[in-house]
Amino acid sequence: MTTTAAAAGTRRHTGTYPAEPRQVGIARSALAGWLGGGPRADEAILVASEFFFPGFRSVSAPCSG
Repeated sequence: MTTTAAAAGTRRHTGTYPAEPRQVGIARSALAGWLGGGPRADEAILVASEFFFPGFRSVSAPCSG
């Protein structure tokens, strides 16, 4: 049996957060709002932050040479 996301009650959100320091807090706040303080909200926000930061560091890292 296959269950679709809509049938399972899954919510979706799409957002674009530029690699700027102020966007980190904005992205965390957006995720916290979607999770609504659920039992694993803190862990999910931490994981999302870990996904965000590598891209941010690669964009903002000074050029060597």
